[in-house]
Amino acid sequence: MKTKLIRIYLDANIIFLLRNEKIREERSDINLLYRFIIGSKISGKIDFPYSDAHLRDLVPSYKKEGYKYVERDLAFLSTISDNKCICLYEKDEMPTYAIREPYEFFEYLINDKSQILPTTIEEFENIFSNVEMYSLIDLFKTMPSGIDIYSLDMQSQEYFATMYPRTYKENNMYSFIADTLDMIRRIMTDPQEYNTLKKQFSDYIPLDKNMGNVKCNVIDSVNKNLTESCGKNFNELLGLNKQYIKSELYHKITSKYMHLDFVGYASEKLTDKNKYDNLYNDARHCFYGAYGNMFITNDKKAYKKAKAIYEEEKIETLVMNTEEFEIFAESLLAKIDKSSESVTI
Repeated sequence: MKTKLIRIYLDANIIFLLRNEKIREERSDINLLYRFIIGSKISGKIDFPYSDAHLRDLVPSYKKEGYKYVERDLAFLSTISDNKCICLYEKDEMPTYAIREPYEFFEYLINDKSQILPTTIEEFENIFSNVEMYSLIDLFKTMPSGIDIYSLDMQSQEYFATMYPRTYKENNMYSFIADTLDMIRRIMTDPQEYNTLKKQFSDYIPLDKNMGNVKCNVIDSVNKNLTESCGKNFNELLGLNKQYIKSELYHKITSKYMHLDFVGYASEKLTDKNKYDNLYNDARHCFYGAYGNMFITNDKKAYKKAKAIYEEEKIETLVMNTEEFEIFAESLLAKIDKSSESVTI
């Protein structure tokens, strides 16, 4: 790949390691990357942009302690990135690169209420009543969900009844929306709920335990496994998560990231410290990494999922951890020093 400007996207776990002076002293790979970043500012040929995903990672700390620790993190992010930011705005197909000070952007994010979605059927009803479309609610109660529950085998019916209890009793669109919102709310607020649902899914459709060792396209292998088990690949089974964002690539990458995790490939176990929002933000980092020449992460599970998705989507971004970058950096610097224009990586 030839490029005039090299963009390296750093995962949030890398930013944390770089900020810790003690870790930099103890680990040669982290120290080298830190020195590489500082030194690259002289050449002007390498950018290390931050994204809104980095800022969203700081929100839990802000909610708990205010700006006590967040200001320190924002200042370090500003130093590493030189305030160069990549962000996908909801009406755009492509991310925008801009100079934007992290503190200002963070203030904007924590005060932005436009992306808050309904989490209960009551909130959903309220949205329609506010726009004088409440009659649609009654219409939803008469519309079938489109799911032929009784064509499923008994095991599938039991699984469906657990995940969609209202729809199982009253098979209409209103019940389906209510169950979906309730399930999303439980997953986002209760880590154990996500772990339980994921286990129920893996018990029902077990993934090949050797899937991580395949040398061919991982997602092709996952889809083959799922198709043999239930007749559908994971996009057909779980659907694309389109939310409120226009970008098709955003939907593909974030959905595939979450689907891979849910079906059991490089899967996370959620905890009170590592909740659903953290997992989804990892998917955002994977998306932004696709717009760099390199995506550096020391999260082994994010590393594996990113590689699988980039291969599937034919994205040329190199996925590396810091130990791999330590080996790669010397040759990259040599190429930069010799080049006055484009650099091949």
